[in-house]
Amino acid sequence: MTESLEDTTLSIVFNQLQDVVITQKKFMDSLCSEVQTMRSSFIEQSEVDRLRQELEDERREHEKTKALLESHLDKLQYALGEIEILTTQLTREKKLFESSFGRISERVKKESSKSQQLETKCTTIKAEKEKQEEILAFKDSKISELKKRLASQKENHQRHLEEVNIQMEQEAYISRNLATKQGQGRGRTQRNSSLR
Repeated sequence: MTESLEDTTLSIVFNQLQDVVITQKKFMDSLCSEVQTMRSSFIEQSEVDRLRQELEDERREHEKTKALLESHLDKLQYALGEIEILTTQLTREKKLFESSFGRISERVKKESSKSQQLETKCTTIKAEKEKQEEILAFKDSKISELKKRLASQKENHQRHLEEVNIQMEQEAYISRNLATKQGQGRGRTQRNSSLR
């Protein structure tokens, strides 16, 4: 019975040892595989130095770029401030321009309206002037015609006066002659009567 227990114990111990050996072998295989992998991925010191130098160079370039970027950011901030000031001025000037333009536009409209009114007035006055000129021309024509008629009437009247004067002179002459003849006839009659 003791032998059987020992055999069983031995068997268990052997099995466990076998499991340990198998596990160790697996671990060793895994370790060998890792060492192999590490060997294949091993980087030489010169490569590491080169990479380190490149990293340093990159860091320096990064610092330069960062400094340049900060400088540009400062300039950008300054430019943005200037743009804001200019935008404010532009807005103010735009408002002033719009206000001035509105006033000027209103003035132009008023002046244009005045100009149209004056133009209408001028057209009316011109039409009236032309009408007056036509009336004056007609009246001038009438006056010329009346002057001609008056001149003709004056001439006729002058002629008539001259004829009347001539007639009056003739009548006066005849009257004088008659008076003279009658005076002479009376004188003879008186002489004749005194002679008797």
